[in-house]
Amino acid sequence: MCRTRFGLIGHNRTISRLRERPDRRYQRRLFPTGHSPVKGIRRCHAESQGHGAIHQGQCREPQPAASGRGEIAFALGDAVSNAWKGEADGGFPKKLDKLRGIAGIYPNYIQIVASADSGIKSLADLKGKRVAVGSPKSGTELNARALFKAAGMTYDDFAKVEYVSFGQSVELMKNRQLDATLISAGLGVAAVKDLSASIDIRLVAIGADVIAKVGDPAYQPNTIPANTYNGQTEAVPTAAIRNILVTIPA
Repeated sequence: MCRTRFGLIGHNRTISRLRERPDRRYQRRLFPTGHSPVKGIRRCHAESQGHGAIHQGQCREPQPAASGRGEIAFALGDAVSNAWKGEADGGFPKKLDKLRGIAGIYPNYIQIVASADSGIKSLADLKGKRVAVGSPKSGTELNARALFKAAGMTYDDFAKVEYVSFGQSVELMKNRQLDATLISAGLGVAAVKDLSASIDIRLVAIGADVIAKVGDPAYQPNTIPANTYNGQTEAVPTAAIRNILVTIPA
């Protein structure tokens, strides 16, 4: 039977949980990286030729075709789009036209979370505020750059930009050292639930007009349902980006 190695490009809590299962069969096959989607796709495209396994953001040495092992990875749709088009600003100086999509899986929702006392009620209100955008060149940070650009803003418009993880940004908000954080993840993020239990928060809407200006079909309008987080009584429009299973033909 062919055994397929799975690689995760970028952050994903679902796969991380699978690794925590005591059954080591899952641990041998699932490799969450927590590293840049750009680095993972680019290296695997160049090195694996369809026979390697992604591990810690890199590809292992190609395995012989006779080993019967394949490679499947998944990444946010915008990272795959950037790789396919060869978007230098997205971290892909060359077009990676060997990538092949297998299927779309779950979406990441862009969740801009602001403290209620910050006065932030819209994207425009983020100007002059302290904002976290994710780790440098992570999937979240690439999403932040694209959406703020579409909204007519750059990082220079903020009083301070923090390149930190979800958990770190939440702690900064609890300590009144940060006004808002942008998170790209599934709904019901534990860090945001924890934050909403500690302080009053507000989710900032991202309109369909802004999403259209991103110019990438990977970004689609969606909605964060009411009561996803404590105190969030209304649904909030936002952008969602589907994760895509990808492979490289042998």
